[in-house]
Amino acid sequence: MEKLGDIIAKVLKRYGKRLAEERVKVEWVKIVGEDVAIRTVPLSLSDGVLEVAVPDGAWAKEYQFREEIFLEKLKDYDVRKIKFVPLPRLFLRGKR
Repeated sequence: MEKLGDIIAKVLKRYGKRLAEERVKVEWVKIVGEDVAIRTVPLSLSDGVLEVAVPDGAWAKEYQFREEIFLEKLKDYDVRKIKFVPLPRLFLRGKR
């Protein structure tokens, strides 16, 4: 019979990455602040790379210049790189 601790460890290993991604999404405003969160949407976190939607290429460049600042704020979330992706349609439809 398997110990409860072993079962929990397996579940956390299996779903740990997903939990980390959801944690970033839920706490996004707190992490980056309202002024940045208004123009960004965290999309996914995979292998330490956080993909973030922005309204256009200009904002992608602006935030790429600030990547080190954001990474410092994200150090507790296992994020080592941020990829800013222009997705205007996401912002036009108000899906945030």
